[in-house]
Amino acid sequence: MPPTRKKKIDIIIKSEKEPGAPIPAMLVAEKFQSLQNLLYVIGDFLEGNKYRTGGDFPTSVKNRFTLVVSDLKMGSFDAGLSLADAQQGLPDLVTLGEQAIDLTNEFVHIAQTEEDISAKISEHIPDEPRKFRVIQELDHLWPDNRSPYSVRIGLGRSRPLRLDPLRKPVIQRALHRIAEPTEKTIIGRLIQLRVDKKHECRIDTPEGEFLCKYRPDMEKTIITNIGSMVSVIGLLKDSNKIELTSETAIEKIPSIPLKQITFRNTSRTLKDPLILEVQYESDEYILSNEPFHLLVTAPSLRQAIKEIEDEVVDLWNEYVEVDTKTLTKDAIEFRSKLKSIFAQDGEIIGYT
Repeated sequence: MPPTRKKKIDIIIKSEKEPGAPIPAMLVAEKFQSLQNLLYVIGDFLEGNKYRTGGDFPTSVKNRFTLVVSDLKMGSFDAGLSLADAQQGLPDLVTLGEQAIDLTNEFVHIAQTEEDISAKISEHIPDEPRKFRVIQELDHLWPDNRSPYSVRIGLGRSRPLRLDPLRKPVIQRALHRIAEPTEKTIIGRLIQLRVDKKHECRIDTPEGEFLCKYRPDMEKTIITNIGSMVSVIGLLKDSNKIELTSETAIEKIPSIPLKQITFRNTSRTLKDPLILEVQYESDEYILSNEPFHLLVTAPSLRQAIKEIEDEVVDLWNEYVEVDTKTLTKDAIEFRSKLKSIFAQDGEIIGYT
């Protein structure tokens, strides 16, 4: 598929009763705003930002995922849209904008075809508040069977999809379904403890801080692990709140197995986890990995992981994005080892 097609969005609104009749400006604005909000929510997720219950989207999200009209046809309403961000990706790596359009397309198809819309969207966006917002915007975008207007959406595809009005009740059922808590595992440093009636502790993780509620009989176990790196399994009650249900839910660990990193604005799952040794001294985290000569210090795990990712990109530029004729034998071996952590089932990436 040509790169320009990947970034193209079409929205077509037509009168079903009077072909060619003008479309109300308010209806156009409503559908446009719903599509825009959907891209903002998905873009915010792809950037790795914590979900916010209020306030505006970050500037980076607006700069990258704002829709602009690139082609407008008169008659009914037929507009070609694109993202304001002009970011270009490498041949093997799609941009965040392209990922957002692909994911939006996936959610539209889920709403069009699946019975359990909520569960299917959870496979891509696990946190409940953000998933609810996605379904909410799909509901706003979707016409019902009383509407005299049809809506077609094309997201990176040559043929726009007609949104079936008969699917509207299924989408609305997904909105009103009571969400059950899902299990989540987090890894981080247990940094704060309350031993009053609230029975809460805080854990600093690469995703940010999580508030964990524990049972009174778990207090001794929590106290034992204060200041340590731990792995925690519990029920996710909100985007950053977890309820611990047993003493086995928390375990002290010596290192962080980094399974996924953001590499050149793209989230990449590593073939094998990158094992990061962790120390905490003078209010700073020290993360290291000897095989790849990685070493960073930062005041939070989130920042430390970001700096590790930056170091991996620097190594990639130094050893992979170069002509192998300029490298020594040891450098070529290191280059192969670096490429191997990204390779998946015969995938070939990097400079050849």
